[in-house]
Amino acid sequence: MGRKKQIFFFTFLLFLVFGCDEVRTTTVSVSDEFSKAGNGMMVATVKEAGDDIQLNGELDLLDGAFSIYLENPSGDTIFTKVYDKTGFYGIDESFEREQGDWIFYYSISKKDGVFPSGYFNFDLIFKD
Repeated sequence: MGRKKQIFFFTFLLFLVFGCDEVRTTTVSVSDEFSKAGNGMMVATVKEAGDDIQLNGELDLLDGAFSIYLENPSGDTIFTKVYDKTGFYGIDESFEREQGDWIFYYSISKKDGVFPSGYFNFDLIFKD
């Protein structure tokens, strides 16, 4: 390979390695086992609008009731779901992404006087 071709090839490789924007994915998670009533929340701060934001998760509900809510930066509750039957549930939802704080709330309560129990894991995922 000639000297000019080597320089061109090396320059091309440098461009490929350093010239491309890296797309990062941010995941904000909350997970726990539970055996009593309670509630909690997580906040994901999105710096700019862009691709969708995803809510993924799973819930293994043995007893009680479990409620989830997702609020967008405008303060609107854009997703809500109540689980009150024993079972394993998967959640996979996408929403139009807005800049600002996204708030995910969950609430665990007794059902028919029985203390709740189970496990949950939820993620808010978006590309930076």
